Amino acid sequence: MKKINQLKKLLLISALCSLHVYAGGPSTENSPTQGKSVMRSVDNFMDDSAITAKVKTALVDDKEINSTDLSLSTTRGVVTVDGFVTSHQQIERVDHLVRSISGVKQVINHLHLKSAEQTNLKSYASDTATTSEIVARLMADKQVSSRHISVTTTRGMVLLTGNVSSREQKNRAAEVVRKVSGVKAVRNELSVSK
Repeated sequence: MKKINQLKKLLLISALCSLHVYAGGPSTENSPTQGKSVMRSVDNFMDDSAITAKVKTALVDDKEINSTDLSLSTTRGVVTVDGFVTSHQQIERVDHLVRSISGVKQVINHLHLKSAEQTNLKSYASDTATTSEIVARLMADKQVSSRHISVTTTRGMVLLTGNVSSREQKNRAAEVVRKVSGVKAVRNELSVSK
């Protein structure tokens, strides 16, 4: 806890220094609410990071859940879970487990079912390579802001989740993915931020 508080202080100092530089130097009109707003942002970021870490740890520790096919993000205590599981019971188990973590305010569940047969090592390695190539191509594409895109590949089936800023970016992301070798199908569940 002491380390987290020290990290918050360092982030706050960094953020305040950035505000000072951005504003072009010292100003006699700095509002005290500016500092409070930055502190709230730092606190929210730290809280969300801690929640995500706790959820990931709980999922990895659970013997009945294969967490390698899951991805998480947390924003202001709202945890979004994306990926694939093998049964409806696992969907319920993941949902229950995430809700039980301290600090979680809401769970957005974007889990999908995959066949119950075990994914063999060769298939897993192929999916991992495909996902890596997709991420690299999305990052290199100048038309797509890939920062908030999550990619999950299972047996060549690609699931895109997260946020983009326009419908054009959503369509372009799917187009980039379809061109990657090993991709059999693309499920585009990207949300367009307004």
